Amino acid sequence: MQNVTRTHSLPTPSITRSSAAELIAAVRAAAENIGFEAAIAVTDAAVI
Repeated sequence: MQNVTRTHSLPTPSITRSSAAELIAAVRAAAENIGFEAAIAVTDAAVI
Protein backbone atom coordinates (compact mmCIF):
# COMPACT_ATOMS: atom_id res chain seq x y z
CA MET A 1 0.00 0.00 0.00
CA GLN A 2 1.28 3.45 -0.90
CA ASN A 3 0.55 6.59 1.07
CA VAL A 4 -0.23 9.66 -1.04
CA THR A 5 0.02 13.08 0.52
CA ARG A 6 -1.73 15.88 -1.28
CA THR A 7 -1.09 19.48 -0.50
CA HIS A 8 -2.78 22.58 -1.75
CA SER A 9 -0.88 25.81 -2.07
CA LEU A 10 -1.57 29.26 -3.37
CA PRO A 11 0.69 30.80 -5.97
CA THR A 12 3.15 33.20 -4.42
CA PRO A 13 4.61 36.01 -6.51
CA SER A 14 8.36 35.95 -6.89
CA ILE A 15 8.52 39.77 -6.92
CA THR A 16 6.72 42.19 -4.63
CA ARG A 17 4.79 45.20 -5.87
CA SER A 18 7.26 47.53 -4.19
CA SER A 19 10.21 45.75 -5.85
CA ALA A 20 8.46 45.99 -9.21
CA ALA A 21 7.85 49.71 -8.68
CA GLU A 22 11.52 50.25 -7.81
CA LEU A 23 12.57 48.33 -10.92
CA ILE A 24 10.25 50.41 -13.11
CA ALA A 25 11.57 53.65 -11.60
CA ALA A 26 15.17 52.58 -12.22
CA VAL A 27 14.45 51.63 -15.84
CA ARG A 28 12.62 54.90 -16.49
CA ALA A 29 15.51 56.91 -15.01
CA ALA A 30 18.08 54.98 -17.05
CA ALA A 31 16.07 55.37 -20.26
CA GLU A 32 15.63 59.10 -19.67
CA ASN A 33 19.34 59.42 -18.93
CA ILE A 34 20.24 58.02 -22.36
CA GLY A 35 17.46 59.87 -24.13
CA PHE A 36 14.57 57.60 -24.95
CA GLU A 37 11.20 56.59 -23.59
CA ALA A 38 10.99 52.92 -22.65
CA ALA A 39 7.94 50.69 -22.59
CA ILE A 40 8.20 48.71 -19.37
CA ALA A 41 6.33 45.61 -18.21
CA VAL A 42 7.08 43.64 -15.08
CA THR A 43 5.51 40.21 -15.14
CA ASP A 44 5.67 37.29 -12.76
CA ALA A 45 5.84 33.93 -14.47
CA ALA A 46 5.21 32.18 -11.14
CA VAL A 47 1.61 33.40 -11.08
CA ILE A 48 -0.75 31.99 -13.65
